[in-house]
Amino acid sequence: MNIAENTLKKSVINEIADSINPLKSLKQSAKALEKLESSKKLDRFFDNLTLKIVKTETDYWDNLKIDSHAECFKRWVFAIMSVHTTWESNVRGYNLAVKDMSWTLDKDVLEQMITDARVGINHRRNKGL
Repeated sequence: MNIAENTLKKSVINEIADSINPLKSLKQSAKALEKLESSKKLDRFFDNLTLKIVKTETDYWDNLKIDSHAECFKRWVFAIMSVHTTWESNVRGYNLAVKDMSWTLDKDVLEQMITDARVGINHRRNKGL
């Protein structure tokens, strides 16, 4: 009985293995098609590039570069004002903060500026700034 059971088990295992092989092949084909489609998209992207587009994008990214400590500081102010608030509140708070920088010298003025900005989480923002 033992030999018959082993033969039956081997037969079932071989059938399962044979049924999996086409699935493996199908998966490999799908991956190859995916790579081919990705390659076609990449080719289309580069085919559509012009010197004008490259210059426009390069100028845009160069414009975002920080050139001074003051600019870096303003970006930090903007980031701190943006925490857990709407875009409108963030912009309002940032504009108020950079309009009069006296808050950088006086903690009471800082606290009042954050309250006036109505951006919320005043204590946390006060610590951040």
